[in-house]
Amino acid sequence: MGARCVISDPMSSARRWQQIQIDHTCGDPLSQWKQELGAVPNRPGVYIWRLRFGVALGQLSDGPRFYDNLEKELQLPTGSLPEVAVRPSFRHGSARVGGGTLHESKREFLRHSFSRPAALQQMQLFVSDLDRFAPPVYVGSSMRLGARLLEHVEDRTELVPYLRDQLKRDLTQVCLMYWMLPEKLATDSENATMLVKSIEMIAQILLAPHAVKKQG
Repeated sequence: MGARCVISDPMSSARRWQQIQIDHTCGDPLSQWKQELGAVPNRPGVYIWRLRFGVALGQLSDGPRFYDNLEKELQLPTGSLPEVAVRPSFRHGSARVGGGTLHESKREFLRHSFSRPAALQQMQLFVSDLDRFAPPVYVGSSMRLGARLLEHVEDRTELVPYLRDQLKRDLTQVCLMYWMLPEKLATDSENATMLVKSIEMIAQILLAPHAVKKQG
């Protein structure tokens, strides 16, 4: 099947949360996702799709393109999430908490910073590393986790249309985190279902305001 184009969290083996993200520069994204998700067991679990800001901003070696994409990204402090995904408590009338638009004074400051190669390099590395803090865009659960995740990447749920139409993203610009119940708990289907649904609800609440409701 060729080389595996996957980048995994080196610490994930010591945690219950596992992380998968594909190498957007290597091969067909759908094939990569299907290959990696094919190894996820069909056990009860919870999953989170998260944005990857660094990928959306373009290659780090292309300074002008990186700056242009960064400027567009900064127009929405929530990372291009639609307003419907933001909790009402974070709005007051027409005001939006989070910094508003990128004003000309800030644009000029960034232009000046980008004119120095050393500063540009640090800025690029910093922004690309922000992926680990990017907000969730989709929180869900399933009693057959592996099969459910494959449905998502095969465009059989609302995830792909939501990424494409609402967030202007695709499957190369997200990463996946999932958490499974231990086998000894997964065998009791009734209690496992209740436990997984409870964990999903907790995740959606604690990750607000950016964790949108399950899309399908």
